[in-house]
Amino acid sequence: DTNTNAINGLYTNNSNPQSIYVRLTNTITGCSNSTVFNLIVNPIPVPTQPTPLELCDDNADGIEMFDLSISNAEIVGGNTNWSIAYFLTEMDAQNQINPLPINYTNTSNPTTLFVSVTDVYTGCVGYTTSTLRVLPNPSGAIETPNYIEVCDDDNDGSAIFDLTINEALINPSGEPF
Repeated sequence: DTNTNAINGLYTNNSNPQSIYVRLTNTITGCSNSTVFNLIVNPIPVPTQPTPLELCDDNADGIEMFDLSISNAEIVGGNTNWSIAYFLTEMDAQNQINPLPINYTNTSNPTTLFVSVTDVYTGCVGYTTSTLRVLPNPSGAIETPNYIEVCDDDNDGSAIFDLTINEALINPSGEPF
């Protein structure tokens, strides 16, 4: 029987790669020809979720410009065959539309970005997220502290200073730093 082990329609491979043999027969003449092709299952990239990107808030508005490329090496873990794109929504990442510029200014704080990682040779895509945070700067005006002076009792040019004397001038709000 010429149709022994014939495959019609959907097929699940049982090895990787797997060779599939094809025979095409002309039903009128009975002549046939054959060929072979391989089924290959490529792995999906598994990117690393990066450490959140954090910047200090320069204008007390919760908005800063982030260089997203800072996280690239961490995300790909040294894999040079992977390309990265950042998106505002998971749907945009999955559809590969509306990628963000590498220099991105956040519009909310914190911000979760969706990251797609594509194997440039296979086209397979994996996903992760990245968090952007704008951190508050200490509030209040920083005063220029007074000099701290002590006498050089032993004439060696060195002395012990209590640097906590100026803490109230440097950090009038008492916020942790």
